[in-house]
Amino acid sequence: MGKQKAKQKRNRILAGILIIIMIGMLVLIGMFACKLAGVFSLLETKEFYARAVVSERNGFDLNNSALIFGEILPGGSASREVFIENSYNKSVRIRIYSVGNISKLLSGFEENFVLGRNETKKVGFSVYAPRNAELGVYDGKIVIEVRRSWFLGNAESKKQWGTAP
Repeated sequence: MGKQKAKQKRNRILAGILIIIMIGMLVLIGMFACKLAGVFSLLETKEFYARAVVSERNGFDLNNSALIFGEILPGGSASREVFIENSYNKSVRIRIYSVGNISKLLSGFEENFVLGRNETKKVGFSVYAPRNAELGVYDGKIVIEVRRSWFLGNAESKKQWGTAP
């Protein structure tokens, strides 16, 4: 009887060790999958302040450090552009999104794309105020994330940014 209990105890210990190893492998596989999905691949983030004013008159503001769309009438629109230059040694993935109430008016920009080595891309942003838009200031941020492109290679040098006048 004693030998059988010892054998059962040993089998439980081995089963426990096997379960711990399997959980560890699942965690490693999950981390690798997240890496491929870009979770751990963020190289750089650039934020631009963005603002549009819906008012009863038109106006514009030339600014090279922010995306200022000026004053637009309800039913009106305005556009600005940003140049993104990849000076990394490899291709990178770009993700663009907006934060704040400017998002209500903002449209027309490409949200995800790959930039090849030494490639420059002009990204256009447009705001449109519906005819029934409330008068007021709509502002927030445009966020541009630069990520490693795991299937296209790693990136090593610096990224440059600029807005078009």
